[in-house]
Amino acid sequence: MLEETTMSFIIGEVAAELDWPKGEVKDCLETFFQIVGDELAEGNVVVTSHLRFYLNVTPAVKKGTPVRNPFTGETKPSPGKPASLTVKVKTRPKMKEGLPDPSSKEGKAIVTALQTKKAKAA
Repeated sequence: MLEETTMSFIIGEVAAELDWPKGEVKDCLETFFQIVGDELAEGNVVVTSHLRFYLNVTPAVKKGTPVRNPFTGETKPSPGKPASLTVKVKTRPKMKEGLPDPSSKEGKAIVTALQTKKAKAA
């Protein structure tokens, strides 16, 4: 069964792998994410060998602008909303290298579990 991996679990695994105290691993990871956050706050794109962090801008919508409801097709005036920033993360090829092939035994088990989880959520 698929489960969410917590930060505590990752800290424990890294600490065991590197033979470091958990406190140092936690500080290291917190520092990494703090640096990424600081760089994003300055508008920079952060690229690591495994992940790409960037900001996505959703433009503002003026009050009264006609907007279309994609479900009903109805057009009505917008109540308006300010522009917003969202942090996006994409995986890089190096992150995908360790994934099993979807046609392999392990891959099929993961695909089936994800499809089951998605069907239950719907």
